[in-house]
Amino acid sequence: MREFGDLVIEDTVNEETHNTSIRFTDYYRHGSFKSEEQYAGEKLVPVGMIDSDNLLLFVSESGKVYCSTGKLGDSAMEAWDHLISGHGFMPWGMF
Repeated sequence: MREFGDLVIEDTVNEETHNTSIRFTDYYRHGSFKSEEQYAGEKLVPVGMIDSDNLLLFVSESGKVYCSTGKLGDSAMEAWDHLISGHGFMPWGMF
């Protein structure tokens, strides 16, 4: 989070906004991420919103990065590269 916290990216090509501003930590207290944790196989921490606030962004205990619908990468750098380059994510159940 020191490296990527409070980061806002305006993607004008795809007309999307991605950010790592933590403003939704209340969801975790209510167990809203249990299904994502089951798919990932480890605990997840919410760290931001991507796709113009349509998808949650998570980091796992092992450092892998996920969104609400799948895995973005094995590291923060790989995840941002996939997101910005348009490679997207690997859907749950495909990894």
